[in-house]
Amino acid sequence: MINYQKVRDEVACVAIASFSPEIFHPSWFTKHNLISDAELGDDECKIDVIHQEMSRFGNSWLRFEALRDRIQISTTDFTRSDNLKDLLSSILSLLTESGCKQIGFNRILSYNLNAKDYHAVGNAFAPKKMWDNAFEGVDDDFGTVGLKSLEYRLNRSDSYKGHYLVKLFPSGPEEKPEITVRVNDHVEVRSDEDPALVIQEHWRDFENMSESLVNNILRSV
Repeated sequence: MINYQKVRDEVACVAIASFSPEIFHPSWFTKHNLISDAELGDDECKIDVIHQEMSRFGNSWLRFEALRDRIQISTTDFTRSDNLKDLLSSILSLLTESGCKQIGFNRILSYNLNAKDYHAVGNAFAPKKMWDNAFEGVDDDFGTVGLKSLEYRLNRSDSYKGHYLVKLFPSGPEEKPEITVRVNDHVEVRSDEDPALVIQEHWRDFENMSESLVNNILRSV
């Protein structure tokens, strides 16, 4: 079993629907009591752009972006995960006419490993011997093969329509090996489902599933 230490835990959620990006000024969020004035004040909030094609701003914990066909909110602070859940579900509750059709729950987890365990992960999912044999005749000075990225799709087994996408890839500088796993929990919203309610009801399952899935992957090495 390898040893690994979590160094990154990000959460993002995407809603695919029809939006008017220009309405999403920070003042819109405070007007509807979605985010406090203090968190969106001039000293806390940085506005990149507010335009009919795209709006984007952020503060100390939130990154918000709206396009005509989607909203994405994210945080690098997992302790604010519930805030993301409540924010996006509230936006969709207010904008029922947007017609949300898809929701993507995303988790990005990165781990530090020692060099031996780092290479063990790559060799477990993309055995070097097989690839070395495949590249027979390549000069040894060319360098050894190694895992660049691996993506896996799984069908859902719960009551929702959709799938999971899991991507594993090396990250971090060579002198400090790191593995990152991205988990995309994709839900197709049915016509009889309330997208805001889907977010509220599924969020905790998404958190638990993504953490458990990554731990199971790394513990299997």
